[in-house]
Amino acid sequence: METLDVSRFRNPLLVVAAALVIWGVLGALDIRNQTYRGFVTDGNNTITQVTDGGPADVAGLETGDYIRSIGGIAVEDLAAAVQRSRPEVNEVRTFEVERDGQALSFDLTYAALPMGNALVSYGVVLVGFLFLVCGVWAFLTVPTRRTLLLSALGVAFSAGFMAGPYFTSAAVRTVVGVVVLLMIVVGFAVLTHFLLVFPKRKRTLERRGMTWAVYAPAVVVGCLSVWFLVAQPAATSAVNVFFRALFGLFVVVYFGASLIALIHSFVTADAQERAASGLNLLLLGAVVGLGPSLVISIVGLVAPQVVVPGARFLPLLIGVLPVTLALAAVKGERRARPSEDDLTSAELLEGAA
Repeated sequence: METLDVSRFRNPLLVVAAALVIWGVLGALDIRNQTYRGFVTDGNNTITQVTDGGPADVAGLETGDYIRSIGGIAVEDLAAAVQRSRPEVNEVRTFEVERDGQALSFDLTYAALPMGNALVSYGVVLVGFLFLVCGVWAFLTVPTRRTLLLSALGVAFSAGFMAGPYFTSAAVRTVVGVVVLLMIVVGFAVLTHFLLVFPKRKRTLERRGMTWAVYAPAVVVGCLSVWFLVAQPAATSAVNVFFRALFGLFVVVYFGASLIALIHSFVTADAQERAASGLNLLLLGAVVGLGPSLVISIVGLVAPQVVVPGARFLPLLIGVLPVTLALAAVKGERRARPSEDDLTSAELLEGAA
């Protein structure tokens, strides 16, 4: 039976989940130590938004300023920036910027996180816990290969949302960053994979090598991202633009593929099947949870200088997704026959790779 086939994953999953819970709690406790600078950039060191009355505003920084260096370290010098510890509350760092062709210098005093920003940070951690708990709950409730994929998705995304504690060692921070980034990248692929097999396995996966094809872009982006974090090349404008565009395209492709797979399942099922398999619930969660993030990703890819109002709150909307995914999966798997359209063991291992 399928339950016996996947039961061996139960204890390892619980161990990983327990470790991530500890990781998330330590990260949540560290939020109070994070600092606030009061501006947003386009990802390429140009300031796109300055908060009125914030540290950047008080220091004299303005929208359109191009940051050249922070605390004496050029923004292109990624290796030196990685070695530098994070700022502390009330610490002063000098920002060298270019404004209308002139080189200017401003002393910015870092502040504690405002209440609103801190609440958003705690909310993001909560989203991480939702991904983890909902994924594990679905697998423990109905242990099938599809809910196993869902639990893997929960583990991967929870690591990304739960930042974890701060490490003083730059080497440890780099290793942690590599591991978390890889988990996030794989998480996008697992989301697409799950929606290609739930509630019914799509014919697309019948073609030879298609499961590998689902994960191939994630492998490429993951390798390039790891190289960037480990090699620490000069963070020139060209490099920043390339990686921002690459990751934006990656997110758009996987979110788009996930939505297409879900819409295909929805339109090919009748009303009774949609209700019985949890598709109605799943579509609602996807629209609310993935829709806004997909729009933001497209905007960031096409016009990175555009600041979308309320963008910082969008990660909180994603919290709807793990809840509806888990509820729909449990409902659909309880309805399905154990042998219906299941992944083979070889495909499961192939997808995990």
